[in-house]
Amino acid sequence: MTHSVYRLFWFFIFLSSLIGPAHSIELRADTTLSKEGYFTLQWQGEISTENSVLQIAENADFNNARTLFNLSKYPHNSIAQSGYLNGNYFFRIAETRNGNTSSLSNTVKIEVQLHSFSLALLMFTAGFILFCILLWVILFGGPGNFKNQEQRG
Repeated sequence: MTHSVYRLFWFFIFLSSLIGPAHSIELRADTTLSKEGYFTLQWQGEISTENSVLQIAENADFNNARTLFNLSKYPHNSIAQSGYLNGNYFFRIAETRNGNTSSLSNTVKIEVQLHSFSLALLMFTAGFILFCILLWVILFGGPGNFKNQEQRG
């Protein structure tokens, strides 16, 4: 019986090594597809080292990763990002020491597909027309105002 328990124990150790390391921090985004170029990143878990940073890359293997900022003294667990152009962006929380980087969180992919220029121009034009109508009503009055003028005249 004890040999079975030992075998089962080593079997689970072997399986856990195949799965890979568990991340101590879970990184999430409020969206995976942004039409406006902005989104919010949130994380759960404690940032315990002074070398923890939020990284961004254009591919999932983080070959050309850039550090957005150091999280060690950041008091919040979320950050709003904006100003992104069309493309795919990958984010993670990592620890950097002596030039080596190790991931502390999962990787989050966000795709940015901005609205077309023609749609933006159409919305701007519609808003301008509604603004002109509102301005006309404020300055010259509504339909009831015209009836009162006819009765006086």
